[in-house]
Amino acid sequence: MTAWLLLALAAAPDAGVPLTARDAGVAVVEPAKKQAAAPVAPNAEVEKLKKEVGELRTRVTELESKHAEELSKLSKKLEALQKVVDAAEERREAQEEATERKRANSAQVQNTLNTALTQLTTGNTSNLEGWLRSAEPLASPDAAKLISIARTALAQSDLVAARQALVFALAASQ
Repeated sequence: MTAWLLLALAAAPDAGVPLTARDAGVAVVEPAKKQAAAPVAPNAEVEKLKKEVGELRTRVTELESKHAEELSKLSKKLEALQKVVDAAEERREAQEEATERKRANSAQVQNTLNTALTQLTTGNTSNLEGWLRSAEPLASPDAAKLISIARTALAQSDLVAARQALVFALAASQ
């Protein structure tokens, strides 16, 4: 009976008898230990996180609104600056056109005066009054006064005075 008792004690795992097991080349596999589940946050912590998320959403909304207002202001400023630039460009173009018109008028007046002087040299005064009348409004103020003096001299048949006034008008128109 004692042998049987020893045998029963040796077979029981919790018998308290140290037993060396031989595995004969077979590895002993330990059962996997269960990992502890992640601790569930208490209700207070969940509520705190929900509150923080709500505050962050509110803050994001406020910032988006603020940025939209700033963007609107910048857009209005940009439009105003664009209007200023456009107005300046229009003034510059108008000034260039006026300068070009003055050059063209000056060239036309000079051609007319040269033609009139040539015709005065020949003594033919038949078309001079019409030419000088058409050149007078295109000429500079000084040249226009001199053309008017030349027209008056031609009306009085004073060819020398008319020629001198046209020479001075030609010089003033350059």
